[in-house]
Amino acid sequence: MNVPIRIRLALASCAVFVVVIAALEVIAYVSVRSAIHSIVDHELETRFAGVADHLARHIGRIPWPQLSESLKLHPAFQPELLRIRDAKGAVLLEGAELRGIAEARSSPMVSIRSMGSVDRTLRVLTVSRPIDGAVYDLTLATDLYFPARILGRLWLLMLLSLPLVLLIAGGAGYWISGKAMRPVSDIISAARAVDSSRLSQRIAVPQTGDEIGQLAETMNGMLARIEASFQQVRQFIANASHELRTPIAIIRANAEIALLEGERSGRASREALRRILKEAERDSVLLEDMLELARIDSGALLDHSRWQPVDLNTSLTLACSDVRPLAESRSLTLRCSPAPPCVIEADEEQLHRLWLILLDNACKYTLPGGAITAGVEEARDGRYTVFVDDTGIGIAPEHRDRIFERFYRVDKARSRGQGGIGLGLAIAQHIAAAHGAALRLASDPGKGSRFSVTFARAAGLPARERVAEAGSIFR
Repeated sequence: MNVPIRIRLALASCAVFVVVIAALEVIAYVSVRSAIHSIVDHELETRFAGVADHLARHIGRIPWPQLSESLKLHPAFQPELLRIRDAKGAVLLEGAELRGIAEARSSPMVSIRSMGSVDRTLRVLTVSRPIDGAVYDLTLATDLYFPARILGRLWLLMLLSLPLVLLIAGGAGYWISGKAMRPVSDIISAARAVDSSRLSQRIAVPQTGDEIGQLAETMNGMLARIEASFQQVRQFIANASHELRTPIAIIRANAEIALLEGERSGRASREALRRILKEAERDSVLLEDMLELARIDSGALLDHSRWQPVDLNTSLTLACSDVRPLAESRSLTLRCSPAPPCVIEADEEQLHRLWLILLDNACKYTLPGGAITAGVEEARDGRYTVFVDDTGIGIAPEHRDRIFERFYRVDKARSRGQGGIGLGLAIAQHIAAAHGAALRLASDPGKGSRFSVTFARAAGLPARERVAEAGSIFR
């Protein structure tokens, strides 16, 4: 059963309020009853003192029959609620209303005596008092009719007030919970109004400084991240469409040329087919990079089951060997600085791709006759840094913060074959982050660039712990 939070809060507050009021009423009832009994007991003590004083003044001067009559004629003593016994237990005087009622010596007791159709409630107390050399047991009682009526009316008033208290508590709890939940209702309404076309809309943050305000701020942060993700997806689709539109147009144009020349000469143009093949190869690279980014976005790089101990120096040397023919074809000098074994837990295939991206990027933007240097350094705190230096054209400061964005290229007018498509460094950054490393750029326009990958710690630390630690170090 789904009960709204407002109803549950109202019921809970009502229940607590009723329990507290009921407890207070019980405490008040017990306190009033105790106070009434204290007053009654004080009255009994006063009557005891009066009877004892009367007996002390007359018991030696007049006989008991006359003394009994004098006591019966004294209304302040309430003789009908008085009993006197001597030391042997003989009854010297007994009021009509005490006949058959037991005695209470340690503390007053309450006895109910039926008088016809009326039940009388008596509070009875017996005290032994020495008088004129003899010990007498004095038993006195007092009628609790009026105190009982007061307590009864008080109890009835408490019972009758409970429904009213319940109604007031329920209404107040419902109103208070409504006031407390109103910001939540506003947040719900604002969140429901947000859709893919209005991701820029934000929830008004109540200036309460409590959890409701924190919830609104958290949801605004979540909406900002969702909006950024949508913008990235839109930008990705737009860039991918742009990147695919041009090669498709080239392929179509060259295919038409080949068909026309084939019809004229009986054979297809080799140059047109070569261009088609070149664009097809470039599009294959583009699609592979896009698939790799899709794998990255799905979290495939975080699969640690493929991780194993990898020597960074050996991995980088192998990547340099693969790139060396490309460097030589562009008249570049490629050096791989030797280093002692630097072992970490990693995905060897992904690390190899990371080095290839950085080395290929250095080859693209280094002029003929330039040099590229790659190597591994170990810091004093045990962290390893893999670097790739080049003497290329460098990157201007205004482009350094965006160089790792998808499809971002410093020179958009650069030839298609030379400039790439702008996905390599984005993939490299994701691979580094998945390994708990930080990919950084240092560049001086006209003098060259350095890409460095710094791993959180050396070998011996499990992969998951190293990635978690990197999150706190490199953020």
